[in-house]
Amino acid sequence: MYGQSHPLLPPLTLLVHLPASYPSHSGPVAELARCDWLPDDARSKLCCQLEGMAGRGGGGGGGDGKGEADGEGHVFGEVVVFEWVEWIKEQGWVWQHAPLPADQQEGGNQGSSDGGTEDTTREAAGAEVVKNERSRGRGEEAGVDGEVEAEQLEKALGIVHGVPFTEKRSTFQAHLAPVKSPADVAAVMDVLLANRKIAGATHNIMAYRIVTPGAGGSTVIQDNDDDGETAPGGRVMHLLQIVGAENVVVVVSRWFGGVLLGPDRFRHINNAARSLLVECGYVEQQQKEQQQQKQQQRGKTAKGRR
Repeated sequence: MYGQSHPLLPPLTLLVHLPASYPSHSGPVAELARCDWLPDDARSKLCCQLEGMAGRGGGGGGGDGKGEADGEGHVFGEVVVFEWVEWIKEQGWVWQHAPLPADQQEGGNQGSSDGGTEDTTREAAGAEVVKNERSRGRGEEAGVDGEVEAEQLEKALGIVHGVPFTEKRSTFQAHLAPVKSPADVAAVMDVLLANRKIAGATHNIMAYRIVTPGAGGSTVIQDNDDDGETAPGGRVMHLLQIVGAENVVVVVSRWFGGVLLGPDRFRHINNAARSLLVECGYVEQQQKEQQQQKQQQRGKTAKGRR
């Protein structure tokens, strides 16, 4: 793997050994390869943190282990390898040790006699990695004008951002916008991903539901995108169905903070989406329509009794 959006740096290979009892009873075993540039202390620190994320230091789950936490944050029964890979990519302190190619180093070999030159070069490389990770390769050439234009596009499309909240170092934030066609959905996603912060999220889970009335009845168009997560898009789409939300797209951004949440992450994703739907009146509108339908049915029943 490479540091995010920084192909100039050398790769790091993560070898993962999966025990027969993984993931229900035990965590995976990590081994680092092709990283001679990584100092021993940094390599040890990285391995220890990976083990902590997988819960191997927690002393086992006990019983059948399934669905139980082990004391280190890992819930047995939950896969962790993908979280490992994404987390390593985001660690600037790891990639700052990687040497830049010779043609990217200022002064070529002239700094070899200066003890501080190599450290300065590595520090600059690490800073560049962090900057590129945050921007996801989109660059900063747009400047203030680009940000103003993005804000204007958000207003034009009616995009609303929910209040972000953090659970165990993972941050969640919902966004929604009214839509009338899949083309509207694509336009909303383009504008959202033009935001460097949102584009840099570990996952941007999306679901939409469009209802178009017609002579032969209503036509429903709906779809979702997990963005690399394990099926949360379908859960958000199901939420749209049960609350009766129509003509809306919801996106929930998650920034992974290094601590596994297990199944709780699905609850946080749905809560973020539902809160914004309620705030924007989509759930309230559906509830009012249900109440009106019940009142009409009661009125018809009362007339029938007469």
